Amino acid sequence: KEKLKNVLDEYAKERNKIYDDINNEKNIKKQEVLLRNAMKKKPDELEFLNLLAYNQYHQKKYSLGISFSQMAIDRNSEKSAYYDTCAMGYYYKKEYDKALELMNKGIDIDPEGKETNIFEHYYNRGNVFVKLNRISDAINDFEKVILLVQKNGNDNKISKIKRNFKKMAEDALSDLME
Repeated sequence: KEKLKNVLDEYAKERNKIYDDINNEKNIKKQEVLLRNAMKKKPDELEFLNLLAYNQYHQKKYSLGISFSQMAIDRNSEKSAYYDTCAMGYYYKKEYDKALELMNKGIDIDPEGKETNIFEHYYNRGNVFVKLNRISDAINDFEKVILLVQKNGNDNKISKIKRNFKKMAEDALSDLME
């Protein structure tokens, strides 16, 4: 039992160090190399695929990023974050209907955010609704962001992120009401 705990602790330490190295790297090309190496080292860590998708989006390689996020979905279709990541690639490509379809799937998996920061998904979908000129739907999603941020309490680790999304949703609502 103790040996298993030590193995799991060591695995977690190594994984966290890899994440820290990736997150601390500001050069997106070097970050890509770190992500690809991480995927080779830990092929079952689908979060690395998800992060690689965003890395590709930052490099404006949207189709490649979509393919990485689709790989994550194919390997775990029950994780809402992967749908949101994939949807963002389509959003960047201005394929708003496909982005909306994927965002809806992700939100349907975890509508109240028990497993993920779902407020980010509602915010992203709200932006898709704006692009599709579905303003009342956008308003509903931005209001849902504010509600979820307030409802889900103060997890210090993500409270700054929550405040930022709340502010962005409030700003978006304000812009839509003008």
